[in-house]
Amino acid sequence: MRYRLIILLCIAIFGISCFFQDVALAKLVELPPYDVGVPSLLVDIPSGWTEPVRIKRSDFDIYYISNIANTAGIGIYIGFHPVRFRDRMNDLKVKKEFGNIDGNPILWFVWQQKYLRHKHYRETLLGGLAPEKPNLLIHIFLRADSEFHMKKALEIAETLHVRTERR
Repeated sequence: MRYRLIILLCIAIFGISCFFQDVALAKLVELPPYDVGVPSLLVDIPSGWTEPVRIKRSDFDIYYISNIANTAGIGIYIGFHPVRFRDRMNDLKVKKEFGNIDGNPILWFVWQQKYLRHKHYRETLLGGLAPEKPNLLIHIFLRADSEFHMKKALEIAETLHVRTERR
């Protein structure tokens, strides 16, 4: 009887710890500014997701974040000439969904591709990051292999906000 109670207690504790690991507090990560006069971006990265990887080029930056299992990922392009993925695929049924980033309403473009590993996609474009660079855009694009993983990626993407205070 005592062993059954201990086993049940261990299962309960393990289950609770797994639950809290999934909803663990996220780590606030700063994405360094693209250029002088452009504010940095902040995003909450939960456990189980990678630190942002930055690819810096002369006229743009891209940050990539993915979960450890690589079943979902987020890309954040900051520059002047983003490539909208939905424009490259003519036969897609693209839906529009409203969302919110940094307290601002946005429009997500959402589609599926059944023949690729990651079947769920969405993207949006944001402007107004730097008043002195009015053509600077943020292109946020998400990919996931399931609706469940897309929901997790979307939750992270919607934590993105502009650092307003100056250091």
